[in-house]
Amino acid sequence: MSMTVEDVMTREVVSVGAATPFKDIAAALVAGGISAVPVLDDDRHVIGMVSEADLLCKEQFREQYFGEGYKLSSRSYAASGA
Repeated sequence: MSMTVEDVMTREVVSVGAATPFKDIAAALVAGGISAVPVLDDDRHVIGMVSEADLLCKEQFREQYFGEGYKLSSRSYAASGA
């Protein structure tokens, strides 16, 4: 017997906006018991995903560079092994 996406998907989707603060995304993941959320634009179209792993990577670099506004470049992300 094979499983389908429908067998494992979440039916009540928790989403965030592009401007949602880091802490609010983390709180939504914990509250929803989920590991990722879709990011929606103003028209409620999916423009990306944010996962626990994304937040952990960001937190690691934030501590290293001491700035909440630090933007992780794709080169830095690849070097982190994530």
